[in-house]
Amino acid sequence: MKKLYLLLALLLMLAQSSFSQVTVGEQTSTVPILPVYPYYGYTYSQSIYPASSIGASGDITGITYRATSSINLSVSDNWGVYIGHTSQSNFSTTSSWVDITTLDTVNYGTVYVVGDSVHIQFDTPFSYNGVDNIVIAVEENAPGYGSYGYHFFGSQSDSISIYHINDSNNQDPSSPPNGTISSNFPTVTFQGIVQACVAPQNLTADSLTYYSVFAEWEGDSTSTYLVELESANSTSIDTLTNTTQIYIDTLDASTDYTINVQKVCGSGDSSIFVSVNFTTLCSYETPDYLEAFDSFIPNCWEERKGVISDSTVFSTTTFGWSGSTFGNASGQSSATKINMYSDVYDWLFSPSIDLGDGSSSYMLEFDIALTSYYYSTPNSFGSDDQFAVVISLDNGLTWSSDNILESWSSGMTFSNTGEVLVYDLSAYTGLVKIGFYAYSPTANNDIDLHIDNFSVKEIPPCPDPTDLDALLITDSSAVLTWVGNPNDSIYFLVVGEDGFDIDSATVQQFSSDSVMVDSLLPNTSYEFYVSVLCSGSDSSGWRGPYSFQTLCEVISVPSEVEMFNTYLPECWKEANGLLSDTNQFANASSSVWTADGFGNVGTTGSARVNIYGGNVEDWLITNTFDLGTPLTNYQAEFRLGLTSFYNSNPAFFGIDDRFIFMISTDGGATWLSTNILQEWNSSHALGVDEHIVIDLGAYTGQVAFAFYAESQVYNNDINVYVDDFVINKCTEYINISDTVCDSYVSPLGNEYTTTGVHTDTIVSQACDTVYVIDLQVNSFSVDSVQIVECDTFVSVSGNLLTESGIYFDTIPNVLGCDSIVQTVLSVLYIDLTLDLDNNIFVSSNETDPAAEYTWINCLDGSVIEGENSPNFVATELGEYACIISMLNCTKTTDCIEVTSLDTTSSDSTISIDELNSFTSVKVYPNPSRGEFKIEMEDYFDGATLNIFNAVGQVVHSQKIKDSVTTVDLNATERGLYFISIKSENKIYRSRIIID
Repeated sequence: MKKLYLLLALLLMLAQSSFSQVTVGEQTSTVPILPVYPYYGYTYSQSIYPASSIGASGDITGITYRATSSINLSVSDNWGVYIGHTSQSNFSTTSSWVDITTLDTVNYGTVYVVGDSVHIQFDTPFSYNGVDNIVIAVEENAPGYGSYGYHFFGSQSDSISIYHINDSNNQDPSSPPNGTISSNFPTVTFQGIVQACVAPQNLTADSLTYYSVFAEWEGDSTSTYLVELESANSTSIDTLTNTTQIYIDTLDASTDYTINVQKVCGSGDSSIFVSVNFTTLCSYETPDYLEAFDSFIPNCWEERKGVISDSTVFSTTTFGWSGSTFGNASGQSSATKINMYSDVYDWLFSPSIDLGDGSSSYMLEFDIALTSYYYSTPNSFGSDDQFAVVISLDNGLTWSSDNILESWSSGMTFSNTGEVLVYDLSAYTGLVKIGFYAYSPTANNDIDLHIDNFSVKEIPPCPDPTDLDALLITDSSAVLTWVGNPNDSIYFLVVGEDGFDIDSATVQQFSSDSVMVDSLLPNTSYEFYVSVLCSGSDSSGWRGPYSFQTLCEVISVPSEVEMFNTYLPECWKEANGLLSDTNQFANASSSVWTADGFGNVGTTGSARVNIYGGNVEDWLITNTFDLGTPLTNYQAEFRLGLTSFYNSNPAFFGIDDRFIFMISTDGGATWLSTNILQEWNSSHALGVDEHIVIDLGAYTGQVAFAFYAESQVYNNDINVYVDDFVINKCTEYINISDTVCDSYVSPLGNEYTTTGVHTDTIVSQACDTVYVIDLQVNSFSVDSVQIVECDTFVSVSGNLLTESGIYFDTIPNVLGCDSIVQTVLSVLYIDLTLDLDNNIFVSSNETDPAAEYTWINCLDGSVIEGENSPNFVATELGEYACIISMLNCTKTTDCIEVTSLDTTSSDSTISIDELNSFTSVKVYPNPSRGEFKIEMEDYFDGATLNIFNAVGQVVHSQKIKDSVTTVDLNATERGLYFISIKSENKIYRSRIIID
């Protein structure tokens, strides 16, 4: 009950003070933020009330703020209120707060809303001097956030308030942060003071037209009032008696005015002025009228929101039309546009236009373009989109779907560089308005629609052609069309690449309103202009340009490998939009795909998409390929890799992630989830670097391909990479891995002798077969050894060799291949025969200079000291033998018996010296290639030279005639040979190796 008593008390105080008060400000419109803003947690504000607006002095006992009936301060009712004098007339900077210590605190606690007012009753009256301005400061200290909206009435005056709002930090009035300057102030009623000459109350300006206004106020209808009308260009004053209203009908259209009203109480006794601001309505426009949208919003144009119907109802929420450059292209003229994405039902209205009484015929003309949001690339209307041009027949009072001039919807489009639309208005008269209506309730295609050069003008005697269009566009041709008048018979056409000079272009003449142009370049922007010859020499102007772009050249297959050396590759595209059975791109020109090094190695050379977050729906789309007829099958091949974000480590798809490779069977016009060729996800892993092969045998004709990445939840942060994309003839890959010796013969009969990967291809009409042969080729080894052996030699393969010669053995090496061992064998045969001359002279027949001799006594095997030459002179009867060593061969001769020490022979007496061999014989080089020399110091002319092979056959014989003899055995085989030189009483024996 206590709260009820307080409210009753407040009502009583308001009633008692209603005759002693001064109100400053209007009560017809609300102002933002001031004095508090419940939508934020905390507010601190100051507003200045000029002495000239108060017009009184004395004790102020309270103040009242007026508000709407819907005000709710349940979370914003803890106010600190301060009042004081100030010499400031405004707030010049964001920090020029009035010092709180100079003000009186008149409330600190809960305030209450009574009806439509908040009243603060002062415990101690504030004594106002009537000379200085008054400043009122209000701090709102209750935490919490109320509803959005402005509820306190107020007025405007330059920089007369300052405020600061914050959701979480309560401002300190003794040291407030920088604020925001406002030209609004809340209407306030000062209780307890009264003006000597009471000013008019509640001044309003109503019934506006483009040339008139009706103003009225509350006051004594028998009094005299001074009424002042101000505009930027003039001021007029009227004196009125016995009335509280005035009608003014001499105003200019679309002009800002101020009406000031002052009560005259007597000579020299007048009230303060009260004021009201208003703007006259726009007047009507008359053709020719042009709006180029050099600024937005243009004067006398309007925006509204409302869904079109038979009787459209409008709201006043935030509007979506804005200023822009035409087609979002730099360097283009100013225009207006609407972003059609979601929650769009926006109108843009023209001023009133007077089409007259029908004696003249007029037409509507404007430029229009459709692009992707923010970009200048082409796009089309989404599945829910609608755009309409509407005419209001009652000067904008009603807008009906019955009066649509033309509309566009799902899948339709306009040129991204602009086209001209023309409408015949000859069926309409009087004052009309034209409206542009954009509708897109749900989010899908994110597009911008552009309007420029809006004009209403008289239809000329020879109208320009209209509805320029380009149809059936290919990579080298297009059908150009337009609409002329029924009686037109001759048209002039110029075509060129974008930006061409029309004055220097070749003019072509046609008798129909469509023509096919060919020999165009693929993926090139063109534009054309059309003019018509109506009759005689009466021609229209050039209509255009109309721009169009030829398609990319269809790629024949097999194609070149796309290695992403540049990004995007020519004629590839990006897009954004969720894959569905009937896919619509929200953005048909951009995505999160970008250039990167494959597997995060480097920064270029592949295409990469980062799959992370809740809105990854991104496409990378190829150009168009012609797969031909069913006679030949093809396949898509590419490298695909998956790593963690910003490193090259292996990674895994999140539970919501998808990466898809799919085909469009109509060359990229539509993308259906039924045409997925392969998908990778949390159940189908992807490595760091994989070679992917996709069979395209089921498809023919013109197709396109797309890589699609999707993520709806923030979890795994991963990258997927694409590189080396190619469309090949269908190929069956057969992998062979083998280790061979020396060479490998493939299934096609090709011999490979080197380690590495080799390919053999079998070409067929439908599908090739490729053998991928991974070979390790190990070579055979060859070793060569020279062996000198005594009598016999066993080779590495176990063969018993008894003759000198060159022999080959084959055995496995450590690699499992043959190792060929070449043995150059010299078999040594030591001559073990002994000669006994003159009873006591024993000599060995072995004559090799390399031989070493040791003579022994056969009786006990003892070595005869000092006897180490080939010859031995017996001094005792007995049996003797010789141990002969040569290289690694040691043999012992048979024993020979000395039975007599008598040296006398029947022929002659021969000394032991005379039985010696030739001395100082040199054989060189040894071994020899076949030609060698024999050099003798004491030769005997006529000595015989014989050379024997290993089996005792004479292979060469000649007489010694000089001290140096050259022997040529080049014609003989390699091996060991024996040399024998004999004269009448001397002999020389040796060996030589021919290699």
